[in-house]
Amino acid sequence: MTLRTPQRELRKYLKDNNMAEDRYIDRGIRNNSHPMYKTLFFNRGVNFISHHQTPDFDYPDDLLLAELSIKEEVWKTGDRMFKYAHTEYGDVNYWWIIAFFNKKPTDSHFELGDVVYIPHPLESVLEFLEV
Repeated sequence: MTLRTPQRELRKYLKDNNMAEDRYIDRGIRNNSHPMYKTLFFNRGVNFISHHQTPDFDYPDDLLLAELSIKEEVWKTGDRMFKYAHTEYGDVNYWWIIAFFNKKPTDSHFELGDVVYIPHPLESVLEFLEV
């Protein structure tokens, strides 16, 4: 008999759906049974939900920041991180680097007039982030 654990089930799911699992390997799984989710548990027929812990990210230290060129833009109406990524890196998929360096996970965390920091060169940032 094979023991069914959340980790084992996740790995099977990822493998069956041709999905990478490396981003989950070093993240623990927590069982959430908080009463706030009572209706959700009831609707799903479960007593808890298993989910991965939020990863800890290391912000670049002063040495790395000294190696980078940081371009500054001012957030204005219609701005989006993916647009900056396209303009600066040639690829909208690098929006998350701008989010990371500004410590603002979504566009809605910016307000008109905020300074947006865009690090260059992209290769150095990706190397630091081990991507």
